[in-house]
Amino acid sequence: MQKVSQIPEQLDKLQKNYISSMPDKHAEITTYWVLAEQSQWRGDPIDKLRNVSARLSDSSALYGYSDINVAASKVSQLLQTPPQPSQLGDLQRHLQSLCSLLTIHAQDTPPPISDYKMKQAWPQREVCHLLCLVHSELRYEWLLNQLKAQSFQIELCTQPAELARILSQDNLPDMVLLDTGFYAASLQAGNPVAELKQQYSQVPLLFVSETHDFMSQLRSIQVGARAHLIQPLNVAQLLRTVDDLLMTEPNGNYRILLIEEEQKMALEHQAFLRQQGMQTYLINSPDALIEALVEFKPDLILLDTLLTHCNAYELATLIRQENAYLHIPIIFLLEENRETTHLDALNAGGNDSVARSISREHLLQLIQTQVTQSQRLYSMSAWDGLTGLLNHSHFMTHLNARIASAERAGSPVAIALLDIDDFHLVNQTHGYWIGNLVLKQVTRTLKQRLRRGDLLGRLYGDGFIIALHDADYASAQQVLESLIKDIGHSLCNVGNTALSITLSAGIAHYPGHIQVDKDPCTDILVVAKEAVKAAKQQGTGQVVIRSLTNAY
Repeated sequence: MQKVSQIPEQLDKLQKNYISSMPDKHAEITTYWVLAEQSQWRGDPIDKLRNVSARLSDSSALYGYSDINVAASKVSQLLQTPPQPSQLGDLQRHLQSLCSLLTIHAQDTPPPISDYKMKQAWPQREVCHLLCLVHSELRYEWLLNQLKAQSFQIELCTQPAELARILSQDNLPDMVLLDTGFYAASLQAGNPVAELKQQYSQVPLLFVSETHDFMSQLRSIQVGARAHLIQPLNVAQLLRTVDDLLMTEPNGNYRILLIEEEQKMALEHQAFLRQQGMQTYLINSPDALIEALVEFKPDLILLDTLLTHCNAYELATLIRQENAYLHIPIIFLLEENRETTHLDALNAGGNDSVARSISREHLLQLIQTQVTQSQRLYSMSAWDGLTGLLNHSHFMTHLNARIASAERAGSPVAIALLDIDDFHLVNQTHGYWIGNLVLKQVTRTLKQRLRRGDLLGRLYGDGFIIALHDADYASAQQVLESLIKDIGHSLCNVGNTALSITLSAGIAHYPGHIQVDKDPCTDILVVAKEAVKAAKQQGTGQVVIRSLTNAY
């Protein structure tokens, strides 16, 4: 647990982080605001806007922002039910007030908080128990000290012979960090890591190596690693990875929709799944299906083929015809465990099919696997798989919302397209594996340099797109020129290879709203593409900016 003497410093840091997150909160609210208007104040955008406002109401009170608390609470209350036409004016005013307050307070310094409020608001937090299997304590000393300062409980092991003692302990670590030196030594000592993998099968394992080549990646998979990092490590990098791994662990709080008619089996399934911490919703008629899908929002559907009111395969086919429900796994419960029935389930859009007599433990494992895979794929659908940035379509969705928000506020908008110069030569000379690593390193640099409220996405192979909010003509040009210069002066280290990478950028700037994909002469994306084309014609590492008005 945290020491009491550390809490004021931690609290000050948290308050600063909260203030710096206000532009993101502003962007999130305006995005769902626009989407809610487009959906005529019905459907999922309303739920998301209400939830965002409710969370903001709670957190703002905790940090002492009573005005934000009042405005966010009012918005949340007005969205408890779909707003009526007579309420829209009041709702719009409170939304505008909330956005204005977030903009104003984003410039604040942390407000003072009394000791009493601090003790009430910030209870001691749980410690992350990290088992470190490393070949050299000296090499990891600085990193481990930094982690201890972040309230990590570190258990260090540098000799494979000590692993047997650790494995005999009753308490499991939250995560294991294993480096290549320890792994190599363990092979010479009879491979105790194999026992580690078997006994700690549910504990996330993080593999650390000296290189990022293919064999090193394969070795990490062989030992059961869920993430692979390269030396030298830094605290921020490690913390992000730890958070990602712990957050992707199954939490068991899944919503399971049961479509069954046999009461005895349905009640058994409900009782068993609820004992595992899951929420269940039972229907036995197709008439209740749409309401269950909309209101309950299931993570998985358990569908019995012995339905008298309708054909289960036709019901699944109907569900799969709606894009909004394509990501929901469907498991069929079969009366006859034959090849043809499994094929029927597959053709109807089922993810799996099992006998109705399946053991409860097997069914639980199947549900957890299907939901975990589905949620991972669904979350990744908005993001580029290589860089983790917004993909083109989702970037455009956010961009249109940002432009609409800028129109309301009268703020300037700058769109920048960036291309890696001569990237095809990197692939031809060093291979696509190195090319992918270059893209990842450029991505990290861009993330570090841009503001939290700026949008960043991957446009195509070696192209990136940035939306700079509230950036005037001069500042947009200055930001991109500085960024391009810094990248050009640094070496991109990928394994044992050091590459000099330059980028060219084209910027389109407009002081307010401009329609996208309308008139090619004034389309902000078309202008940005023409600008980056002109930058490349001037050489490498160049920036060209275009304005859509005569103001500059």
